[in-house]
Amino acid sequence: MEPIYNKEIYQLIQQYFTYIEKEHFHDDIFCDDNYCMTSLSIEKEILKGFALPQSPKYHLYLTRTANMLYKRPSNAETLYYELCIKAEEYLSKNKQSIQNLIEAARKYRQTPFDVLPEMLVHINSYTLFIYDEIMMKGKDSDKNIIAEFERIGMLNCLQEIYMLCFDKDYAKNPLYAELCGHGLQYLPAYLKWYHSRKAIA
Repeated sequence: MEPIYNKEIYQLIQQYFTYIEKEHFHDDIFCDDNYCMTSLSIEKEILKGFALPQSPKYHLYLTRTANMLYKRPSNAETLYYELCIKAEEYLSKNKQSIQNLIEAARKYRQTPFDVLPEMLVHINSYTLFIYDEIMMKGKDSDKNIIAEFERIGMLNCLQEIYMLCFDKDYAKNPLYAELCGHGLQYLPAYLKWYHSRKAIA
């Protein structure tokens, strides 16, 4: 199976390398304010895409890694992989706080609009379904729920899921098989729920 890339982030990394390669012809690039500002702007978007903090530590890591890789083949793929590892490390350190958010959400019956942004989860119909129908009702383990939110973020697939909401024969749609193949464990239940509500309406 080919690696799964978030297309927008991957393209941003490619753009970052294109910019670095272009500017490396100049000896004084690191003293150039325009280069530094443009690089910083792209780096912010890349770190945001991986849900990594906008801290000097991660900016420095990204800059150093990119400058080591920019002449190598498959540099974008390698940097993407390295940042995935960093994101997983960061998430694993913060899973306890995410666990605490889930426990507090159940205890105090908090709304998803207060909790999901704190978990770095985009709010849309599918994530709301997971929150209300799976998480708040205790239908699966917190570990599996957290893993699903992480998978959604890495796949950047909410637009594709949204498209399936308009296909009454979604089960025959190749996109449905592809997303299920990527491990979206609550997608069948969500689409069944969504289309049943649509039929009633």
